[in-house]
This record gives sequence, C-alpha cells and structure tokens, in this order.
Amino acid sequence: MIGSKHTIDKGDYAILYAVLLEEWPAFLLAEEKTMHGIDRPFPGLTRRELSDHFFRLWSKGLIECSEGESEPPVAADFELAREQFEHAENWARPFQDVSIYFRLTDAGGKVWEHFASPDWSKFFSSHIGSGPKEWTLSASSRVPIELVRKCRRIRPVPLKGTEKWEILEPWQATYGKELPVGHRLTYQYNAWDMPETIDEEEIRAWEEFAPFWGEWYKSFQQLCEEHFGGE
Repeated sequence: MIGSKHTIDKGDYAILYAVLLEEWPAFLLAEEKTMHGIDRPFPGLTRRELSDHFFRLWSKGLIECSEGESEPPVAADFELAREQFEHAENWARPFQDVSIYFRLTDAGGKVWEHFASPDWSKFFSSHIGSGPKEWTLSASSRVPIELVRKCRRIRPVPLKGTEKWEILEPWQATYGKELPVGHRLTYQYNAWDMPETIDEEEIRAWEEFAPFWGEWYKSFQQLCEEHFGGE
C-alpha cells in the first residue's frame, strides 16, 4: 500500500513487475509459470481474477495498453482485458499478432520503484543492436561493461576492430526510465559460441559483475516477504 489511490496487492504487483524493463503481450500473464522463459513472477491468479486485477491497474493509470508493440495507448476496456486471459490460448503467434501489449506508465513505474528500491547506478543492459549481427552493452558507467567483456558466457564475442564506445546524455535506460548519463559499447559478432571452459579471470569478473546482473533491485520474493505476507 502506498496511499489510497494506488493501493495494490501481490497479484497487482506481479503484473507491474512483469514489465519493469520492457513491454510484453498481455496474454503471457495467463500462461505457464515461467511466462515463456521470461524471468518474471507468475501472478498466481485465476483468469477471471487476472482480468479484474489487470483492468484495475489499467483504469488507475498504472499500466497502459496498445494494439501493438510501442504503439499509442488505447483507453481502458474491461472486455478487451478479459479477452486477453480467458482466451489466451487462442492468440496467434508470433507476438505481433496478439491483441494488446502492456507496459508501465510513469505512475506505475513510481509504484514499482517504491517497493523495489532500485539502484539505477547499477543498471546494466545487454541486447541485440539495431543492425545485423550487432550487439550493445549499456550501463551508467563503463565498469560493468568492462567486466562483461571478460565474461564470454553472457554475450557474443566481438569481431576485432568493430567495438565502438558512446556516451549518452541523457540515457534512455528502459522504455520508461531516463538517466542523466549512460555508456554504450556497440560491436559486430559472428556467432554466440559458449566457451568450453571458464578460466579464473572470467570467474572473478563474473563475481564482480553479479551486483549489476540481478541485484540492483529487490527480488519479488523479498518484496512479498516485506509487503505481501510472504511468497
């Protein structure tokens, strides 16, 4: 609870938590516990309960929905919300054919931050770049990026001579979070080959990098124990 306007429970927060970094098709919330491999908690609600929770967050302005990824938001609609979950198995694949995507609003992001207490100075991003066979590593400083360059198991190996550094002011760290400055390394790669062995230098680099990987905000389990009566 953070005030009468935005009182939420565990199920509500699980929905917010699901899209803290990027927007997703709404129907995934009704699928199996791993949500198609997405590392996010399953709300643990029946489909009707999920419809009610989702619509409440939508109507309160804590999430917004659109008819496609990164498309303009549409007005809150209970029937549209209900269709996402009560008929989730009928949505076509790939994801661009589903009915609606959802994401945090500015208000929803503030609610997530209120509970999760993120340390944005430790936020790190690793993802496919805008060009073919391109990869990007981004963070608030060069420290985690330099550590990741020694960790071959969590990113593709750069082609020699293709690495390019940028300083971003400001830095759009996630779709809903802008930070004053960011550092980005972009490079080309051929293939993502997992190393057969891991040497001591890489083990040490991974241990130093760990706080940037998954420890920069409170886990869902920790949040449940602190605010929602346990997991």
